[in-house]
Amino acid sequence: MLLDERITQADEVVVPITYSSRLENGSLVPSRLSLMVFDVACLVAAEQQADIIAIAGEQSYSSTPETTGEALIPYAPLNAPTPVALSNPANRLINTAYQAEALADTFTLDQRLTLVGWGFHKKRIVENFEAHAGYVSVDFITADSVIDALWQTAGLWDGDEEKMLHEFNQRYGFRVDWPDIQDKALSMFAKREQRTQLGQYLGKSGWVFKLLSSIRGGGRYDDISPEGEAIMSITS
Repeated sequence: MLLDERITQADEVVVPITYSSRLENGSLVPSRLSLMVFDVACLVAAEQQADIIAIAGEQSYSSTPETTGEALIPYAPLNAPTPVALSNPANRLINTAYQAEALADTFTLDQRLTLVGWGFHKKRIVENFEAHAGYVSVDFITADSVIDALWQTAGLWDGDEEKMLHEFNQRYGFRVDWPDIQDKALSMFAKREQRTQLGQYLGKSGWVFKLLSSIRGGGRYDDISPEGEAIMSITS
């Protein structure tokens, strides 16, 4: 595990839970799922006046050493705390079980830790973290609830809905709006998560998912298409 002293010395840390990257013209690009969570994490971190944003992002492709966390850092807004990417070449942090283990090994009880992820993922992430750390000392903020609130009020755009729609679609490359993404993509991920949760009954540490990843030799590529459809694929 490659640690950074800035993380271990921080009092308040916000951690976005990422969802892989894709390769475009030879370059690593964070998935829309990852970028949206990261943006919410940056907003939460700024409001909480957190010391740092720690990204336990996966190395999605064995042939590409860059991690999702490293791919996300250039997208950080100027008012966000310093983002730092955790990495582990041994297991590539290829799934949430490895990420939870890395986070549990990194943080201490006296640090305030806020996780930001999609609502469908909350139960498994918290259970993974609890199994590795032996305690739950984290807050979990769902990205969908924050985006819902912003969408209803256009709060970041002084109530200007047209400006919000334009910047939302420009930022993420969507051709649809947030309600369509919820109906098409997030609902599909939530249904799959219900099936995935069955693996937790065999161990909340996520050892089943570690085993599957090692057999497969890679992880999942989860994303949302420009049309708002769920993409569920694998990485090498």
